[in-house]
Amino acid sequence: MFTKMKKLLFILIAITTFGLKFVNAQNIPSTAGPTNCNCLPQGWEYGVGSGSYTSNRTYYGANTLNQSIAFTPMLPPLPSGANTFISLHGGSVGAVVAGLVPGKKYKFNYSVISAKTDYNVNGEDHSAYFSSTVNFTIRHGKVGQNLTTHIINFDKITEEGIWKTSAFEFTPVGSTVYVTFEDLGGLKPGFVGLDLNVNAIEQCNAGVTQVPLSKSNVEILCPATTANLVLETFGGLIPSGVSLKYFTTPDRTTLPLTATEVGPGTYYAFYYDEANNCYNTKYSTAKIDVTYKPCADITPTIGIDGLNFGGATTRDFVVNLFENNGSPTNGNVSFRITKPSGFTISYPTISGTSMVSGGKQNENSNWTFVENGIFITASSTVPIPAKGKAVIGFNVKRKPTAQKGLTQSLTSTILSGAGGEQNSKNNSIATSVSAN
Repeated sequence: MFTKMKKLLFILIAITTFGLKFVNAQNIPSTAGPTNCNCLPQGWEYGVGSGSYTSNRTYYGANTLNQSIAFTPMLPPLPSGANTFISLHGGSVGAVVAGLVPGKKYKFNYSVISAKTDYNVNGEDHSAYFSSTVNFTIRHGKVGQNLTTHIINFDKITEEGIWKTSAFEFTPVGSTVYVTFEDLGGLKPGFVGLDLNVNAIEQCNAGVTQVPLSKSNVEILCPATTANLVLETFGGLIPSGVSLKYFTTPDRTTLPLTATEVGPGTYYAFYYDEANNCYNTKYSTAKIDVTYKPCADITPTIGIDGLNFGGATTRDFVVNLFENNGSPTNGNVSFRITKPSGFTISYPTISGTSMVSGGKQNENSNWTFVENGIFITASSTVPIPAKGKAVIGFNVKRKPTAQKGLTQSLTSTILSGAGGEQNSKNNSIATSVSAN
């Protein structure tokens, strides 16, 4: 009983597997016949003209009336490994492709050749004839909707007698399509060939939809220097067997990025099926603009109406903190004032007017002050606007003990990293005050 159950289970698995393969199989007739002949392989039919035969590497079609039309030179081996292929001398051939899933993207793999023969009839030498262009058309039905057209050009100097292997994509609207292969050689066509392998048509798992974005604009905030395109912009689920690829052009004319951590620039997202080497679209509208916001850069100046102090002279002065980079400060900003030994420095803790250049409004209420025997340190978390400034007011008074002729520095220094800045080369300013 157990043996019968195992056998039945095996049969069911085999039937299911076969059924899945049958459902997913794409059926296109082979371009190889059993031998070269003045006919077409099974499943193919004549379109325009009748100069379409099954050929091998040596002869175009079969011998007729004791005349052989030979390829000169003999053609290179067929990419599919077959011995014969469909050849055209003008005209077209067509076939039905079955087993397709409507709305899914497919990749059509092909090899084509434009060849030379020794054909000479009625004194007219056809060996010089050359077909420079062939064409594929995929339609929904033999005369139905045109789903795609794919044109291949040959260069007579460099590509005559050489197999060209490539692919194009199409998306069916039904379970079958009609493919036409046509020689567009003109009034004097040469000889062209078509070779398809067993995997000529493969479903592309990349699909046909554009990559969804959660946002299309990303700003890199200093001190960061890169943004992660996937983490910051992708807004969907990546299909199985597919990866995300990013290019700097919408039509993939550049190489894909090797990393998703990027600097400022414009990027375009694609789905990519590596197994079948196909993308979801030729042109991406999933555009991402990445910009960079630099760190704030603060530099100080000191404003004071006079530098010479006689007797018990007292003057206001201000420290101006200018933002130079076009970015507001982020976080705490601290600076310190040195305490010259011959002068006393004080400060109000609320905003008011400092008597400098006729009167300047200070912002002391935004700042906290601490001091020791050497420095006064002022700190604030109120952002300094981009390209703006903060004004902090102080007062300096000559000490009675200051000797005449004494000159000392009044120095303001922004502490490293203030407001998220990275440039510390312009963080200090000094001016000299003198007793007279």
